[in-house]
Amino acid sequence: MPQYTTTPHLLYNHVLGEIESGRDAAALFLLAGMLDAAATEPAHVEQWRRVLLAHPLYKFITKPGVQGGAMAELGFARGLVARVELGRNAIEAAWKRGRRILLFQCGENGELDGLKGHELGNISFESDDIARVASHYDSIFATSFADQLSHQQLVTLIEQAKIRLKPGGSIFLSSFVPGHLGGVLHQICAGRSLQFHDESDLVAASAAAGCSISHFRDASNGLIWAELRVAGATSHIQGDQK
Repeated sequence: MPQYTTTPHLLYNHVLGEIESGRDAAALFLLAGMLDAAATEPAHVEQWRRVLLAHPLYKFITKPGVQGGAMAELGFARGLVARVELGRNAIEAAWKRGRRILLFQCGENGELDGLKGHELGNISFESDDIARVASHYDSIFATSFADQLSHQQLVTLIEQAKIRLKPGGSIFLSSFVPGHLGGVLHQICAGRSLQFHDESDLVAASAAAGCSISHFRDASNGLIWAELRVAGATSHIQGDQK
């Protein structure tokens, strides 16, 4: 087994050398896979993260061109793209139906691009605390936030959103599939720790908050998209009804 598989700075030297030789994609897949493997031991993740932040490789992989190039081929990165596209489609559909919409900690990554130049008076934004929201909405989107929450925090978020729904309203969430290639690398580049929820976790959190849930995975199999409604109501998406 090559020594670089167990020694962070040797791995990063190897990856950077491969990139400089024009083998960007293979090198980044190796990097992502090794970091994901290190995630089985939290102490190892911190060591690998600390060394990467101080290594010249970090400056390279955080360049905008690289983020949109070879790294975009990682499964996790495809999930990021899917999150924006699914959000854009769902928000536009709700807007066209004249629904009152709340975007909670989302909407800044291109989800509203298709509505540029249109009247957005039925869309509100909250970037801090959903408990501060005093109005009621037909559609509440928190699609970029679930990965920052523990299971109990997710239940609390759903409960807080639920009491701000109009009758027949929906809550939209998404989560990256746990263990998907590139998840740890993304956390390091984003500068924060994420907690990924699988379908069973989302279903359990929804049930604990008194909601039903419909969900599906995107085509890259990297993202779970979910619509939650007060138990007994009908979903607008096609997926697994729980």
